[in-house]
Amino acid sequence: MEVFRISKLIRARDLSGFGASLKGQRWNRRGTSVLYTASHRSLALLEVLVHLGEYYPQDEYAIITLEVPDNEITLLDATSLPNDWARIFEAGILASYTDEWFHTEQSIALGVPSAIVAQEYNYLINPLHPNFFDIKIKHIEPFTFDERFFKDVID
Repeated sequence: MEVFRISKLIRARDLSGFGASLKGQRWNRRGTSVLYTASHRSLALLEVLVHLGEYYPQDEYAIITLEVPDNEITLLDATSLPNDWARIFEAGILASYTDEWFHTEQSIALGVPSAIVAQEYNYLINPLHPNFFDIKIKHIEPFTFDERFFKDVID
């Protein structure tokens, strides 16, 4: 399965998940390395935009296409989540739903619903999984943000 990630070009080959471990994110606790990816390029863009806010990105960016073996993907049962899960922003609160997956190493990737588009999935990738190196970087391409997203900032 192909998954997608948008990052600064200088970090395009960094699959360590270190950045997410610094503060923790929605699905991981502080200190737990994880690589956040998306099921579609457009979802990867939305996930980046929601975190940029009004900041216009000055750095060079890339869109990275990764190939994850289909048999190494597990889906989180979204019905097990609280009804308001998409509005829980504090880092690590939802990690109780992913902790077991991290520690049991049942798969390289875990599909979790996107808080932006609940019908689509983001894929958490565990860089410490023993089969992590089965993931392949298929493409790294330059990515430019459409300035219309930032028209109030640029003008």
